Amino acid sequence: LGKSVALQYPANEVTFFRMLFGLVPAIAVCLRGRPLTDRLRSMDVRGQLVRSLTLLGASACFFAALPYAPLSEAVAIVYSETLLVIVLAPMLL
Repeated sequence: LGKSVALQYPANEVTFFRMLFGLVPAIAVCLRGRPLTDRLRSMDVRGQLVRSLTLLGASACFFAALPYAPLSEAVAIVYSETLLVIVLAPMLL
């Protein structure tokens, strides 16, 4: 679905709407459990900002590359992302 949409629309629009549709379940999960004020008090704002900007950049680059890469290679890269995270986590953390 992402590849067919990325062929017709610019990468920034695809990334924006992907993030917008992901925001709704994220807010719903955030409202469960502890009160929101407790969550905001214990939140690392700088760390969350760096994480969100990194995710935004990675998603934008992925959607920008989709029209130029074959679908099989794009799927292989997405599936290998988990392995790369596991390998790089000890060095980054």
